[in-house]
Amino acid sequence: MTRADVAQMFGVCVKTVDNYIKEGLLPQPVQFASREYWHPDDMRSFMDATFKRSSPAPLPNAAAQSTDAQMAPQASATRHDAQPNPPSPKSRDSHPTVRAKTRGHALLQRLNSTT
Repeated sequence: MTRADVAQMFGVCVKTVDNYIKEGLLPQPVQFASREYWHPDDMRSFMDATFKRSSPAPLPNAAAQSTDAQMAPQASATRHDAQPNPPSPKSRDSHPTVRAKTRGHALLQRLNSTT
């Protein structure tokens, strides 16, 4: 496996793989000719040793979730009748993507209303 393969496997860039090696988060690759590689079996065993759990960890509220899942959901009139609180203007427009989307939507409405 090359650095590019490992970078793709972790969803990071090649420079990040280099940093992981320097920090000791990844094993050192083996030099072959002028390149460095990891044997796939070595990388799999590293992944197993690093990320595999010996036994699945129970969810914090596993007992409560299983009993809730077995019970039939009950309709609540107040739940459906209540209107959600609208977000404050500052929190709604805080992200640039949200603002751009809002501007684009407003422009489309203006263009569609004039035709």
